[in-house]
Amino acid sequence: MTTVARPRAVRRLRPGVAVTPLRAALHLRGRGGSLTLEGSEALPALWRLLEGPLREGGLEALLDGMEPRSALRRAVDVLLGQLEAHGLLTTGEAEPPGEDLVGRWLAESAERPADAAAALAGVRAEVLAGDPGDPLARAAGRALEQGGLAVTRTADPDLPGGRILL
Repeated sequence: MTTVARPRAVRRLRPGVAVTPLRAALHLRGRGGSLTLEGSEALPALWRLLEGPLREGGLEALLDGMEPRSALRRAVDVLLGQLEAHGLLTTGEAEPPGEDLVGRWLAESAERPADAAAALAGVRAEVLAGDPGDPLARAAGRALEQGGLAVTRTADPDLPGGRILL
């Protein structure tokens, strides 16, 4: 009998969370509020260690490399507990490339993901540019399309090169 391994849950920092390291504290802001963690000059250094894995989904691998009962691991666990308690973390399965990134982003960041998706579905975007084929106009159009929007590209001879209006 073959056993198929289930994907491991991945904890990430919720999209849109901003962090300001202070001398002996961290100030975090998310969609639902803010949180200040104080008490140690090591907090900014601890944040530098965790921020990349928290934003990119590599936290579990980082934790696997830490001694389970070490002072570092205990400090990380306390910090993660605070992030979780304040709704600044999201947990999901690791998605393969090509997944619906917009849908995942809405699920992780919107208070009412279905309402947000419905609102986006009804939006029509227009990219105005002196030359709709110039690199900036094309890139803006692609980004909007990847976000699930219908996009119209329109020439506007009054706009100088390298400038667009959305």
